[in-house]
Amino acid sequence: MLSVFFILIAGCDHDGANCETLDQVRFETASMAACEAELDRRLIAQTAMWPVFTGRCQADQTQIAALAPQH
Repeated sequence: MLSVFFILIAGCDHDGANCETLDQVRFETASMAACEAELDRRLIAQTAMWPVFTGRCQADQTQIAALAPQH
């Protein structure tokens, strides 16, 4: 059975004090581990002009806004 996860990816400056949300994706998969593997693939593929990328898989969409970096 598939579960719904949400992937959040942000680009940040070197110290992580300034981040910008780059992508929020709804992703259906069998497990959190599979979501994290997809997150890793997406982080590797990032080409935006940020020195640091961060991301997270979240099972509950209502918490996505709380995870988004503040500008």
